[in-house]
Amino acid sequence: MYFEYHKKSTSLLKEAKDRNFFPFEGLSDESIMVRYSLILHFIKEHKEVPILKKDHIGGPIPITLWKNKKYYWSLSHSQNYIAWIMDDIPCGIDIVEY
Repeated sequence: MYFEYHKKSTSLLKEAKDRNFFPFEGLSDESIMVRYSLILHFIKEHKEVPILKKDHIGGPIPITLWKNKKYYWSLSHSQNYIAWIMDDIPCGIDIVEY
């Protein structure tokens, strides 16, 4: 299992928009940052840029690599934090700030 969380950062947002790994039209700043953070980790671990897709009801579709290896993923963000989790079994994450 892989998991990361970060305090929201304008530098992370700027870097995500500058590198332009995915279309971010219609996404909130938090969604852009958390997707970018997961993509950076995936590139570091697997040397591939994943495509993060959702199904017809908004659930994450597993990332499939060569040899049909699947990675399940989940993203979350709050007012001040972003987080993601990824594993080879279905997983989920939710941040709640009080």
